[in-house]
Amino acid sequence: VVLVQYRVFPNNHILSQRDEVIKAIEFVRGSDVWKPDFLRECGGDVELILSGHSSGANVGALAILKAVDDGYRLADSWIGLSGVYHIYKHYLWEKARGVHLISPMRGAAELSGGFDLCSPTTILQRRYRQQQASAAEAITTALSLFPTMLVLHGYDDRTVPVSSSLEFAQELVRFGVSSLTHRAFLPDMDHGGPIMDLLLDDCDERSATGRAVVAWQREVHA
Repeated sequence: VVLVQYRVFPNNHILSQRDEVIKAIEFVRGSDVWKPDFLRECGGDVELILSGHSSGANVGALAILKAVDDGYRLADSWIGLSGVYHIYKHYLWEKARGVHLISPMRGAAELSGGFDLCSPTTILQRRYRQQQASAAEAITTALSLFPTMLVLHGYDDRTVPVSSSLEFAQELVRFGVSSLTHRAFLPDMDHGGPIMDLLLDDCDERSATGRAVVAWQREVHA
């Protein structure tokens, strides 16, 4: 496991965070300095899974989309846990809860050029419209660069509503990533639940999140 740390607002903004994640993955793939012997012996042919929670899921999804734009696959798989994927809608959610003035999200997005540029859902919506006028070959190439995707969210999440992940997953399917997009929406799960689940010993057997991830991996490798 490699834990990626990126700078946060007010010393950074969302698109720069995205770029820092991309640089970290490039380092993981390309550098032998930090690697244990068993990874060095693999010659770099290691399955890489990128995962993030909440705003980290947003940043990770943005990194995946940026790599597709640039013509390569960033990771083999991606897991988004309780993610924020539509910044403007989440801003309205935070405003309704009275926390929008203390949340750094708006400032971090505005420094990046606005909500839409930092929202994977709106990026996919724009790409879908552009896709209608694109050549079939270009569409096929872009789709081949997506990793397998797991969108996971709890129905009892009051910090980031489950609708965030529902909408993002729907846009992935509409864009054409349907065979790669897997969804797990878990009952009785709050915002921090997926992370707490994965901290458990034997989480693949003892937690709903762990069981969902294992089921997804079995399907991917079937």
